[in-house]
Amino acid sequence: MSADSQFYGPALTTAPDRDTPVLVTGAAGFLGSNLVDALLVLGHTVRGLDRRHPDHDPTAAAHLARARQHPRFTFVHADLDGHDLSPAVTRCHTVYHLAGPDHPIPEATVTTHVTATANLLVTCDLAHVRRLVYASTTDLYGPTTGYADHTHPARPATVDALATAMAEQLAGSYGRDPHSPLSVVALRYAGIYGPRQPPHHLIARLVAAAHTGAPLELYNTPTGPRRYVYVTDAVRAALAAATAPVTSAVVNISGPDTANLTQLLDTMRDNLGIDVTTAGPPPPRDPATASYDVSAAYRLLGYQPHIRLAEGLRRQLAWSRNPAAVDAGIR
Repeated sequence: MSADSQFYGPALTTAPDRDTPVLVTGAAGFLGSNLVDALLVLGHTVRGLDRRHPDHDPTAAAHLARARQHPRFTFVHADLDGHDLSPAVTRCHTVYHLAGPDHPIPEATVTTHVTATANLLVTCDLAHVRRLVYASTTDLYGPTTGYADHTHPARPATVDALATAMAEQLAGSYGRDPHSPLSVVALRYAGIYGPRQPPHHLIARLVAAAHTGAPLELYNTPTGPRRYVYVTDAVRAALAAATAPVTSAVVNISGPDTANLTQLLDTMRDNLGIDVTTAGPPPPRDPATASYDVSAAYRLLGYQPHIRLAEGLRRQLAWSRNPAAVDAGIR
């Protein structure tokens, strides 16, 4: 076994047939909907599960508009916490667990996300699912500096990061069971950006300001360096994790560039010719964050980021002007 991997279960020896359904949880979300589109482009049969129904939620409707027109897509309206998930999981070879922590009461976030993940894992185990790809986060490392690989201690500083870290550990405990057919690949994503990014995130706000000409409000804006990964690279990592012939692993997934707020503004000006102004008092200086070692992802999954920050900003700005033109996540 490679020193870069953590053994969670048997290595995959065969890739699933594309007529065998795959399940994507959080399918109406940012990463989930981009992954669904990519899977459909690749010819897979996809079940997309989300608690938000596109008939009643405008964001879910926009994100899944393309998928719902595809004959190989089935939408599953369910909440992972407390619902019988066996109909959604039956016959699936691979499950992409992208549904993140989400609860209006912060104190309940950890409990609900861990319970939901446990419900999914038990169902996958009983249904003989072979591979679960879990969308984790580099936020679980906390406010650290230096170069963090997947063995770096977890010190989550937010409730969401704590919930994600605990669910990742739970997935690992199921995968370590020698009687379970399930193997788990956890992808610790850096900050994902691109088409369909939630509007409150920094790059989405920056792109919106560039699109509308309005100033970027600095209130509650992180100013320190951040590591970003474009959504098509994030999707490519998930696709690789589903079929990689490895024992299960925990790996970092990041893009090639780190940028603070000033560098983001400079990139927008120097590469796209748009000078975004700012408004409001500058926020306090926040601590530097780590760069993330993705060498294990390269060795185990063949992952390499393709999209540099300037190109990613250009694509996201183009999408903001024409939301129908979304990358399929595989180019």
